[in-house]
Amino acid sequence: MPQFMTTPLLPELLKDQPENVQRVLSDFISTLCETLTQSLQSVILFGSAAEGRLRPTSDVNLLIVVENCPPQTLGKLQESLEFAAAAIGLSVLIVEIAELDAAMDAFAQKFSDIVRRHRVLFGKNVLEGKRVSRDAALRRTRQVLLNLTLRLRERCAMSGAKAEIALAAIRNAIGPIRTCAAQIVELAGRPPASPKESFSHFVAGWGRPNLVYLPDYYSQIREHEAPLTPTPQQALADTLEVVQALRSQTELIT
Repeated sequence: MPQFMTTPLLPELLKDQPENVQRVLSDFISTLCETLTQSLQSVILFGSAAEGRLRPTSDVNLLIVVENCPPQTLGKLQESLEFAAAAIGLSVLIVEIAELDAAMDAFAQKFSDIVRRHRVLFGKNVLEGKRVSRDAALRRTRQVLLNLTLRLRERCAMSGAKAEIALAAIRNAIGPIRTCAAQIVELAGRPPASPKESFSHFVAGWGRPNLVYLPDYYSQIREHEAPLTPTPQQALADTLEVVQALRSQTELIT
């Protein structure tokens, strides 16, 4: 049996989180422990919250690893999960421990980011010693960037004079773009950095003056309204260009 962390440690583990996140997460994890009992193997915080960089608009992401947990038992979490989702934007990924390796291979980019930025809140660290294969990471990064290219091109066609469509498309793309940049850094054999830092580094080094505003622009539109310049439609076009530039980077990796 794993040596479990217990919920009294949560105040220390969550002390860098906003007060409401500390409270809601602590209550939700207590509910997980009471409901899933011995099926619960691990609860892992990942993403910006694991770095202590949670923004008011950020989701709170948990990887919940279980063993032989029937759907009927998971159904008992409904009320607690709905409350946490509404209160702090909680999003959960529930994985059976026997399928963890397959999930890491199938969703290589996501799990690379989880491995890169995570904090164990309960149970054993099921990610210890785990690593997404290089081939899987490169293949998935290329898939994500191609999918972004197609989606953003369609949004360019749809936005026209509708700035809100362009802004929504950009906001949805920021997370995947930054994560792909961090993945490319690792695949290229350079020291890992946060997704935000990796993207800023790429833009600064590309020699494309028209794109250097994007890191700050992305941060601004995630926190506030868009700046007056450039127009959202132009920023969307530039976002498409940056995704295509990232795709070109992946073609240089063997």
